Amino acid sequence: MGKVVNGYIHSENKRLVNDKGEIILKGWGIGNWLLCEGYMWQYADSSRMDRPRRIEEVISELIGMKAAEKFWRAYRENYFTREDVKRLKAQGYNSIRLPINSRLFLEDEPELVFKEEGFEIVDKVIKWCQEEDLYVWIDMHGAPGGQTGANIDDSIDDMPRLFMDEDKFQKGLALWEVIAKRYADNPVVAGYDLLNEPIRPKDLSRDVPSCENLVPRLIDFYKEAIRRIRAVDKWHCIALEGHHWATDTTIFNQQYDSNWLIHFHRYWDNPEEEIFQPFLELREKYNVPLWLGETGENTLEWFSAISSICDQLHISYHFWPYKKMGSKSCSAEIKVPEDWQKIIDYSKKGQKPVFEKAQKILDSFLEGIKLANCQLHDETDASILRNGAYTVKANSFGENPSFLKANPKNANIVGYKTNAGIELSLSPKIERNDDLTQLGNWVSYDIVLYAGETVSYAKPNFDFKRLVLVISKIYEPSDFEILGEIFEAVDEAGEVVLENFDNKSTNIELSCLKGKIQIESLRFE
Repeated sequence: MGKVVNGYIHSENKRLVNDKGEIILKGWGIGNWLLCEGYMWQYADSSRMDRPRRIEEVISELIGMKAAEKFWRAYRENYFTREDVKRLKAQGYNSIRLPINSRLFLEDEPELVFKEEGFEIVDKVIKWCQEEDLYVWIDMHGAPGGQTGANIDDSIDDMPRLFMDEDKFQKGLALWEVIAKRYADNPVVAGYDLLNEPIRPKDLSRDVPSCENLVPRLIDFYKEAIRRIRAVDKWHCIALEGHHWATDTTIFNQQYDSNWLIHFHRYWDNPEEEIFQPFLELREKYNVPLWLGETGENTLEWFSAISSICDQLHISYHFWPYKKMGSKSCSAEIKVPEDWQKIIDYSKKGQKPVFEKAQKILDSFLEGIKLANCQLHDETDASILRNGAYTVKANSFGENPSFLKANPKNANIVGYKTNAGIELSLSPKIERNDDLTQLGNWVSYDIVLYAGETVSYAKPNFDFKRLVLVISKIYEPSDFEILGEIFEAVDEAGEVVLENFDNKSTNIELSCLKGKIQIESLRFE
């Protein structure tokens, strides 16, 4: 990999570019560090552990104010460090998305009083990234008063008060102006993500009102924030997200700036081009780049499928979150501390552990967040970047018609890649287990190829030496070809291993020459 940071990132004809040309930014969102989220604390739906201000209250109750201050200093110092930045670089990423909470930058007072604490942390991260040659997106994850109206923005009462209270609105604008002025001359900063997931949808499961009437106010905030930023910073790219968890396109009704992009989020959808379609249309309309700024929380096969689509469509992407407790769907997993449930139980009106016990549990937690004590999931990063051993589901074939030959016969039954003309069939593994809960899940289905049909897969981003093709079912003896090698009269399911092949092709084509065959997956090693 050559040098990454080559001047400012900017928008140019639907692409992100720097001084060396197009760049697709790839990385992790550093969630749960500067803005904690309860689910990453294994909070078990505890309303008192769902957002930063409430987590802080519980910690103070357990160990006292002075010890709590010491706890949070250690947490900030150890959760994300230069060693983490080094890991991200070593894994092959070129950028990070840094979520921030306005309470680290602004006093929670009526007056506009800035705090140096938050800026010093951001300065430090930018310095680390400069040393390791990574770009940094600054993400306003928790704006003054909250921009979402949910736990994820640290709001007080589940209302997006940034758009309801004039003083919060003005503080949000002032904070962006100060951030832009401070980092205007620093090209390591990729740009400014003005608001994370603004204005939640109506939640029928909770007694909270609809906030749809605030969408025009969101547009006002974006326009005024851009005006103020451009008064002090004419170089950095600006990212805008729609409401309803950054999925709605309503606010994208105008050309906001000459250097901006459309930022959206996708979780748990089928990994296919169709889920990007509304944003691809907007890209064409406004001639601006796209950024999948949050995605993840899924299987390794899903990771490789979604990132492959992004690369093919020239869409930057950042997975979420980089580090998390008790989960493998991240790069670095924090082990659940012994007796951690005692902390959660107390927050849910359970028995309060004695001070010494609570302190011991929290000290263990502080040790566990250090990268050296985390369980590292290289397989997750390899699946995202496709630069090490990974598995791709056979149904994650490319959708470009020039690399697809099909004889459409019957629509598949899961509503997945229905326009491709390739038949899908439930995996025999699912049939044997009679796991009916999986019937609507894309990952449970294999592809069925008939004679004359071809599917194609993006070539891995590493010089793989071995390919394992998993055949799940043979309907009739079949001939097929992959990587230039022909297999004749195959009549048994199982693994086919290729180790000597031409590795110069642009795509990995799999063709059925004769018969009918069902394929589960391909593994590159």
